[in-house]
Amino acid sequence: DTATVLLMGKTPLCHPSIMGRKAVMRRLGYRSKYRHMEDMDLFARALAMGVKFYALPEILLQYRIHSASISAQHEAAQMSQRARIVKEMMNSITETTAYDEQIDQFVRSVSYGQRIDDEARDFFKQHMLAINAVLSKLGITASEEWQKKQQWLAGVGIDE
Repeated sequence: DTATVLLMGKTPLCHPSIMGRKAVMRRLGYRSKYRHMEDMDLFARALAMGVKFYALPEILLQYRIHSASISAQHEAAQMSQRARIVKEMMNSITETTAYDEQIDQFVRSVSYGQRIDDEARDFFKQHMLAINAVLSKLGITASEEWQKKQQWLAGVGIDE
C-alpha cells in the first residue's frame, strides 16, 4: 500500500522509522526545493526508480504531535509541495499533462476528504487511470484503499 498512498499525495512511511540501503539513500539524497517534505520527495523518486517499500505491521516508533512541530507550522506549504511531488513523480513514470492546481485539488480531496466539483471530476478520473498505469508499470497491485478511492470517485462523496 505504500506506493498507492504515495501516489495519492500522502507520506506512506514515518521517516524516523525507515530502514533502507545506504547506497540508494546517498544516490537520491534530499532536495532542498521540497523543504519540510524532503522525505516524501525521496520516497517518490525511489518509487519512480523501482525501489520497493514495505511497512511492517508492528509499531516501532512513538511520535509526538504538537502545535510547534514542523508539520503544524508549515502545513500550507507542505500541502502544495505534496501536489508538486505527485505531479513530478507521475511525469517521471508516465506521460501526464496535469497542472499543479489540478493535482493539488486531487490530493486535497482524495487523500484528505475535501469536496470536489463536477469540473474536477473528469480530471480526477483521468488522473486515477494514470495512477493505475503507473502501478501497473511498476508491477504493483492496487491496494484495497486505492480501490475504495476509485469507488468513491465513481459517485460517492462528490459534492456532498
